[in-house]
Amino acid sequence: MAFLLIAYLTLLAIGLSLYHSYRVITKAAAGEATVNAIQAGVREKRLLLGALAAAACYGVGLFVITFFREGLSVYVVLTPMVYLVVWALPRLFLQRLE
Repeated sequence: MAFLLIAYLTLLAIGLSLYHSYRVITKAAAGEATVNAIQAGVREKRLLLGALAAAACYGVGLFVITFFREGLSVYVVLTPMVYLVVWALPRLFLQRLE
């Protein structure tokens, strides 16, 4: 039961992060967007692509490593957490543009 709750909360967090990124990027692409909104959109694209790339590298790297070592395949469940940490952690150190 707890595992299911954690899985659903993780999926919810990923969905909310993607929705937030979508909102910021579309706001920046609007015709009447301010300079700060455009900069926020560019920064959001970089954060989103960086997080997706880090999670993909972790997942693929772990997949390749499992060919040579047994018992590491259970760590593939951490791939969504890698995405969420890489997506959220830089926000603590970035200054607000609005």
